[in-house]
Order: sequence, then C-alpha cells, then structure tokens
Amino acid sequence: MKICVFSDIHGNIEAFDKMISNETGNVDAYIFAGDIWGYFYDQSEIIDRLSAITNLYAVKGNHDEYYLGREITPELINKYGSSYLADITDKQLGFIKGLTDHLEIMIDSKRFGIYHGGNVDFLEQRIYPDTEIDETFLIGKYDYLILGHTHYRMCRRIKDTMIINPGSLGQPRDGHGFSYCILDTETGRIDFESVDIDIDKLLSLSERIDGEKDVYKYLKGKYKETK
Repeated sequence: MKICVFSDIHGNIEAFDKMISNETGNVDAYIFAGDIWGYFYDQSEIIDRLSAITNLYAVKGNHDEYYLGREITPELINKYGSSYLADITDKQLGFIKGLTDHLEIMIDSKRFGIYHGGNVDFLEQRIYPDTEIDETFLIGKYDYLILGHTHYRMCRRIKDTMIINPGSLGQPRDGHGFSYCILDTETGRIDFESVDIDIDKLLSLSERIDGEKDVYKYLKGKYKETK
C-alpha cells in the first residue's frame, strides 16, 4: 500500500492542492499529522478538501486545538496571523472537532502511531531529527511512528520503528521546500516530495492582511530568499 503522509498545512491551499493533484490515483491512503490553522488563510477550503478524502487518517495539531479552545487572543493573532478569525460552517467545525489528538491503528498489517507532537505531549512536543527519544516507549509498539509539528523532514529508525516526519506542506522551516512523503508499506520505501508554489503571492497576501503583525515579519524573513 502506498500512503501519502503530510502535515502542517497552515492554510496554504496552493501547496495542498498541488500535493493532491500529484498523488490522486497514485496512492491508496493519506495520513495527516495535524495543523490546519495558523499563518495562511484558506482553512475553510482545506477542511472541505480533507473531509472529501475517503481513506484519510488524521489527527489535530496544536493550532487546531488553539482554534477549538477559542483561546484566540490578540497575542495569538499577532504571532500566528488572522486565520483564527476566519468563519467556518458548523459542518466544517464538526470535522475539526472529530479529529483526535493521536491515533494508534493498523494499516496494511503495519502498526502505526500518529501524533502531531509526540508521546509525551500529543500536541506540543517537538521531536527533531537529533532529539533523544525514550526507546523503551517504542519497543514492540509501532512499525511506523508519524510525527509533525517541527516542520523538519525526518526519516529515522530506532530498533524496529521507523519514525517519519514529512516536513511541512504549508510552512517549511528546514530548507527542503513545501514537502510531504510517500510511504510504501510493502517495500518500506519512503520518498520525500515537494511542491512549487508562488510564495511571493502568499507573502503579498500576508502583508495585506497581517502586515503590521509579527507573523508577517517572521514569514517575510523566513522566505525572503525566494523574493
């Protein structure tokens, strides 16, 4: 079985749509490791597209929990942008509320753990490629551990567990592009992929909506090399 693994969309519908266009008909299932909200602005349309995927395994991220918790303070909007103010329908809200904070499931006879953060803190823990991990937690538990949150690609084996972070589809931080990966459960092969987007267009939109906020300053500084 081929599985498209992605995380941290953060309202970037152009990257999301390009991934779907690339992989429709090529994969059997999708795994989403959380974070629809924050930074960019097309959460409503992204929820509709996610909910239309028939074979989707998904968890919520910390930003999704911020939205659900209604902890929408001026400080949050200053740091992460005005996407938290977007209107969504009751149906779309129901989809977000239906996301669990982690999944432990069998896919194609393989044991999967899916977390946005990690086993210590499902939503906020950051496990980077060089982060020390409690190996006793993994023994006999998963064939694949899927993580998000860091926006850093990772493919790391510890004992019998392959730990995968697809990087961020919507707002990468590791210099490897707007990324996702394809996992083949039959061969064990993992291929990282990336999509090209019009980052200038996104930055212009961020400037128009959030130009006076810290979030725009961060995004402009992060992606200025593309301008």
